[in-house]
Amino acid sequence: MRKFQKFVNQTNEMMLSTSDENGQPSSRKMRFIVLDDAPNIWYFGTAPDTPKIEELDRGLAAIHTMPTSEGMTIASSRLRVYRAQYKLDELADYYNAQVPGFMDSLSAEDREREIIYAIELKSARLDSWTQHEEVTFIND
Repeated sequence: MRKFQKFVNQTNEMMLSTSDENGQPSSRKMRFIVLDDAPNIWYFGTAPDTPKIEELDRGLAAIHTMPTSEGMTIASSRLRVYRAQYKLDELADYYNAQVPGFMDSLSAEDREREIIYAIELKSARLDSWTQHEEVTFIND
């Protein structure tokens, strides 16, 4: 868990992959935050009128973080995606600390409309130039 936390502390960008109702894959770069008590649950926001809402509501996705300067990445397709019970303004302190400038780029109306999703990692692959490890959080 310490190694996983080290990886998470060095990134806040992921490639989020989902698919539409026909199975057509789609990937997009997203910024995420982590709350203090659960490093395997990542939160991100999106506008309610984007096509990815329908894809995210299916609950199926895969993630891969952007490599750090040490080549560290986190990847997983064993995860659950769901709408979180938070409003964006409730997470403002986390966004300001972990994704500086993100809140500044949104109007008050945008902040109110933003839908917050959670990604709960059940397991993840940790990779770097020299390390390769699987971490399991939840047994199912």
